[in-house]
Amino acid sequence: MSLNRKQKSVLELFDQLGEQTARFSEDSGIRCKSGCGECCVYPKVHATILEFIPFAYKMVVEDKAFELLEKIKVLDNEDSTCIIFRHESPNSSNGRCSDYNNRGLICRLYGYSANLNKNGAYSMITCTIIKSNNTELFRNAESLLARANHLPIATDYYSRLQSIDLNLSLETYPINTAIRKALEYSLSYYTYRNHPK
Repeated sequence: MSLNRKQKSVLELFDQLGEQTARFSEDSGIRCKSGCGECCVYPKVHATILEFIPFAYKMVVEDKAFELLEKIKVLDNEDSTCIIFRHESPNSSNGRCSDYNNRGLICRLYGYSANLNKNGAYSMITCTIIKSNNTELFRNAESLLARANHLPIATDYYSRLQSIDLNLSLETYPINTAIRKALEYSLSYYTYRNHPK
């Protein structure tokens, strides 16, 4: 599969997740706090290479991949926050994703998805801010978990990601390492091919 087709397939999966997440948010009333980037500044976020292929592809198209690669190499460790996140003020978790449309799968699932717990029941994957902002809304959201098709199931989406390209989606890395590897993969792909427009 070509890199262009691969990134389009990932974006199609993201669109399906976005629709399901929007329905759940509408029905439950659960929403992220405006301007909150708490999950983005957590330094131990891990991701796959494939979920950042759309972002890397865009950087290649815009001729920004090499520049970003150099910036990431300076930060490439487990204690650095996501390179795509933009702080609104120094030492603050407030901010925004600088490329929200091409953020990774982990970014899309956190806060609005579920997994089966050890007891065989669905439990939400969300942050303490969402849980504590409005406990009644959170309890309402948990009651919707009984309908498995209602809330995105994280493992289902990772399985669907693996069906696009197993090699690029099997292993997880610290988020900046995953982004770096996605950039390197994309740049390597176009070494002997026509540059995408």
